[in-house]
Amino acid sequence: MTFLPNEILQKIFNLLTIKCYNIHCARSLFNCLLVNRHWCVNAVVILWKDPFSNYNGKKPFNMMITSFLVCLNVEECKDLEKHGVIIPNYEPMFDYPKYLSHLNVNGLKGAIFDKIVMKNESDRVRSLVMKYILIMLSRRENKLESLTIRIGYGFLTVPINDIEILLHPNIRSLIEPVKKINLLLGSPTDGFIIKLASVCQNLDSLNISFRDFGIQNFIDVAHLVKVQKSLELIQICHEG
Repeated sequence: MTFLPNEILQKIFNLLTIKCYNIHCARSLFNCLLVNRHWCVNAVVILWKDPFSNYNGKKPFNMMITSFLVCLNVEECKDLEKHGVIIPNYEPMFDYPKYLSHLNVNGLKGAIFDKIVMKNESDRVRSLVMKYILIMLSRRENKLESLTIRIGYGFLTVPINDIEILLHPNIRSLIEPVKKINLLLGSPTDGFIIKLASVCQNLDSLNISFRDFGIQNFIDVAHLVKVQKSLELIQICHEG
């Protein structure tokens, strides 16, 4: 049987995501995993480079969290199990975390929210799951290209405490290489942007959408811009 070269197949899959990336396209890519091993290997690369930007609460995104959980180390798994989190006992087919290059923080938390359903202390346990996943990603020396964060802005907004986990000493190395940040601001950030500026100083692109910008957010964003070493593009959009 003759197969398309990996590079060609990945370009086709990637073109699909660029032209019409929505939940229907994501579902189509998930289906590609089932065609054969060759398609599966190449679809995984595309699906996992930006797995949570189109999070919508459906089953495939829960499965992605499961795939991350089985990549945690023994100590992290034991700690989560003490808190009632069930960690599947199987070897993943791929080293999924290594493909991640775009991180939507709110989409990740949303998928964790749906995956981890508990009667007591669910918010604290979900935050712990998110912390361990981000630490695991940091250990893999992933070089993130972009980061998307919503603060008080529409769908999937999460508490500022969950956003600030990105600044944890064992996690900040994950976001230091980022070249592009998308900020969606709808409420005060309580100094988070200033803290973010101390870590991310190599941006070449900064996109900001805001609803209730506020003078302090404006000052903080100005500082984020000021500390950049090679910023080429700034886009600011206001939504009333």
